Amino acid sequence: MTKSFIKLDDPDWIIVQSPFMRDKAKTTAFRHRITVTGNELAYSETTMLDIYGRSFEHTDKNIQQRRS
Repeated sequence: MTKSFIKLDDPDWIIVQSPFMRDKAKTTAFRHRITVTGNELAYSETTMLDIYGRSFEHTDKNIQQRRS
């Protein structure tokens, strides 16, 4: 398993954004988790946004299975 959490002001990791996203829907933090077991890869990622002056959290997750 690997995990990461990156914030906008992190000195070691950079969140790269297009000018539109930076100005209208800025990513303020990003959390990512990947787990590999057997023939499965599971991931979960959460993006925290400041969109038009309001906070918004979006989470995406899925499980991928290897097929022979």
